[in-house]
Amino acid sequence: MMLISGCGQSNSSKLKTIVLPYPLLQISDSRTDPFRLTGLIDSLDTIVKEPSSFWADIANDSAFSKYHRAVCAQALLRRHVHKNMDLKTMAVVIGKVNWLRDKDISSRMTFNAGIWSIGEALMRNDNSSVFVFHIFPELADTLAFKNMPDRRIKFYLVTTGQISSEDFAKFLLHQYSDSLINKAKILAMH
Repeated sequence: MMLISGCGQSNSSKLKTIVLPYPLLQISDSRTDPFRLTGLIDSLDTIVKEPSSFWADIANDSAFSKYHRAVCAQALLRRHVHKNMDLKTMAVVIGKVNWLRDKDISSRMTFNAGIWSIGEALMRNDNSSVFVFHIFPELADTLAFKNMPDRRIKFYLVTTGQISSEDFAKFLLHQYSDSLINKAKILAMH
């Protein structure tokens, strides 16, 4: 756990203090307006300098709103998971999560290429799997969420190998070890 300079106080001796640049400082503030939050994330440099734990800590912290946690979970995946990464490394990078449930991970056998530019490549590769992470899907059904940006927060992941969504969820969420899944590589994500 970390204490973000200027954002909070804690009596815990396990906390380490770090100083963050302005956008990250604002992102780490649970009071940041949802519209401002997405703008701050979008304004970050494409060169990733912050540790993945920055995003993971916020995404796992129930003191933040579910929306705040969801967009930070999505930022964790978009900023720290990359093409050609093996799934074992991905699991280490994102750490133990409480913002995703087994039922929130689904697999897609068909894909609308108009939605995602890599759709064509997927159709040519029979030995791949497509997963959709529905991050706090219950948010889309709340009245308060209807006016927020990114109404349905999702992350798409394409991997090598034919992996069921059940096995993938066990692997990612429950540290289930499987050599096929450990070695599977990320082909694309969105």
